[in-house]
Amino acid sequence: MNVKISKHKTIYEDIVRLTDRGVLVLDQNYHIIFSNPKAEEVFGKTLSPDDQGDFAHVLSGHDDDSATLQTLPTIVTERVRSEMEFRARQQDGKDIWISAAVTPVTDKDGQITAVIMILSDITYEKELQNLQRSVVCALTTSLPFHEIADFMCRQIELIAPDVVASVVAVNDENRLQMVGRASLPPALAEATDRCSVGPQAGSCGTAIFTGEEVSVTDIAHDPRWAMWKDFVLPLGLVACWSAPLILSDGTVAGAMAFYFRTQRGPTEWERRIHDQCCHLGTLGLERENARRHIARLARYDALTGLPNLAWLKSSLQKMVGQPVWKNLTLVLIHLDPVEGIAEALGQSSTDDIKVEFANRLKEMIGTRGTVCRMDSDTFAVVATRHLEDPESIGNRFIFGLSAPICLHGITINPNVHIGICTGPEKGDDVETLLQHVQSALSNAQMERDKSHYRFFSPEMNQKAEERFFLVQALGDAIANNRLRLVYQPQIRVQDTRLQGMEALARWTDPKFGAISPARFIPLAEDANLIGQLGEWSLRTACQQMARWIASGSPIHTVSVNLSAIHFHNPELPDLIFRILDETGIPPESLIIEITESTMIDNHEQTIRTARTLRQFGVGMSMDDFGTGFSSLSNLASLPVNEVKIDRSFMNGIERDEKLRKVVRAIIQIGKNLGMTVVAEGIETEQQWRMLRRTECDVIQGFYFSRPLETDEIDAWLARRAPTPPIALAS
Repeated sequence: MNVKISKHKTIYEDIVRLTDRGVLVLDQNYHIIFSNPKAEEVFGKTLSPDDQGDFAHVLSGHDDDSATLQTLPTIVTERVRSEMEFRARQQDGKDIWISAAVTPVTDKDGQITAVIMILSDITYEKELQNLQRSVVCALTTSLPFHEIADFMCRQIELIAPDVVASVVAVNDENRLQMVGRASLPPALAEATDRCSVGPQAGSCGTAIFTGEEVSVTDIAHDPRWAMWKDFVLPLGLVACWSAPLILSDGTVAGAMAFYFRTQRGPTEWERRIHDQCCHLGTLGLERENARRHIARLARYDALTGLPNLAWLKSSLQKMVGQPVWKNLTLVLIHLDPVEGIAEALGQSSTDDIKVEFANRLKEMIGTRGTVCRMDSDTFAVVATRHLEDPESIGNRFIFGLSAPICLHGITINPNVHIGICTGPEKGDDVETLLQHVQSALSNAQMERDKSHYRFFSPEMNQKAEERFFLVQALGDAIANNRLRLVYQPQIRVQDTRLQGMEALARWTDPKFGAISPARFIPLAEDANLIGQLGEWSLRTACQQMARWIASGSPIHTVSVNLSAIHFHNPELPDLIFRILDETGIPPESLIIEITESTMIDNHEQTIRTARTLRQFGVGMSMDDFGTGFSSLSNLASLPVNEVKIDRSFMNGIERDEKLRKVVRAIIQIGKNLGMTVVAEGIETEQQWRMLRRTECDVIQGFYFSRPLETDEIDAWLARRAPTPPIALAS
């Protein structure tokens, strides 16, 4: 029996001695009473029975020793197997990290007789964790990537002393850029930065080119290092191993290299470091790319890729006070929105137009300036070289940018307005320059229906200032009911009886005097006051119509002009129905006038609104008919019951037979479609006679009456003869 026990004891001792795990046995007082060879290898010293001492003998001597010595008794007291980690110091003074599985041994009475510790050296894992933690911490800062990459390389060299590390990135020109070099010399970084990615670009350039690891164990004789070996061989670096840094989208954005002082490849430990750091390097590059993208979005337009307003202001600021400021020219170009494109072809089509416009502008400017996108529809050109004479600048822009654009089989004729500021007029600072060129653009935009350009002048600046105060005055006048409506009679041609009245807005300001509608209505549109102006006109005209109906007046209808902006508002029908309900007038007594160009553009909301109003009984009149560019055949499909022949057709109708034929044709088409035809601008008896012979329905103009104030209408009605004022030839 004793022989058998002795045999088993020998077997157990052999197992403990030969295992690849370190084993320590402590007594109940935590003195080391046994250690196997592996434990001595881990601690780097012999632990003989005579000098083993207590457990504290193997610790590191750091401040955390006390925590370790407190943790061990706590674990043992619980009498269950537990894990603990502690730092120890080898014979040569090197600190190591140990993971220990601690198992208390008890006798039959439950008293602790020994403690068994199974040891594993986890120094590498700890060093790798610390490296990862420190680099990740750096990645959360605002440090640029090249500083983080350099820091990572230095950390690698601390835990792998036989390695010299570097990180290489690829720039936008597909050239290498050494972003982390630690102990490598600047000369190597400079040489690397001149190198393009390719199969003969050293280990890193080749790894990026192929997307695969590249191991060169003999730099001196490897053809891939032919151009670069003289930079590293004098440093004692004879081998290099590199692996690509691949982003989440599959892009190879860089490479990490380990250089060696002997002709070899990486060890397993070095591979582990490399794998972990490649992951961290990739995270860093992703972060850097995201930061650059955000920075680019802040200074560049996402749709066209052009510099934006922030970039322009920054660049101009750098030029202030410099010689380049003298020859500086700034051009603002506004691309008028193309009505109906988004509805017909989708929003992406309007984006396509702007991209094509931007490309055309860049091609025109070439290297003579920089094109920027200021906002959705406005572009800028900043030129620091002397351009051609002023007139040539404006005309060349108009000619080049107004050329047709073909998009999805549709030809679009862009309309552009251009403001130019150059010479001494630009002032001495950025804000003044931007104000002046914007003033020039605003002045050009007064030519609403065709492309136009303007140069800034002090007089223009004064006009812009006046316009600003005029807008304020107009808003105040609308809000405080200081505008008024006048009414121009509309007369039936055949019997000269009154048909209705057209309401026309008038504004007399205490400071600016009488302001023409041709001026304040476009001003209201530009200043977003047109909605308020339109509602005021509708309500005021309907209230007056209600008074005429109540008094038994022979006025049957009132016409109110609305703009395209009103008709693009889907809430317009509800507004009109509400006003009709408030005033109590029948829908048939209200006629809404809208210009031909607005109706013909076939804006989906415009047509829908017009149809809703007609179905309710409100009259729809196409104003200024004949001035647009659409086919008369479109007229049949539009929801209108009245057309007004533009006053321009009346000028010279007495002398021009062709003009008379056009007017007769318009009248005939309108009558065939069952529409009332109204002719505007009648100023002579001869014009009235001719229109009567062509069977025009209604006329209005100064021949019968100028626009009347409200308190003049009753007197005018009383003076009117019930029969035509002249006899007509049969």
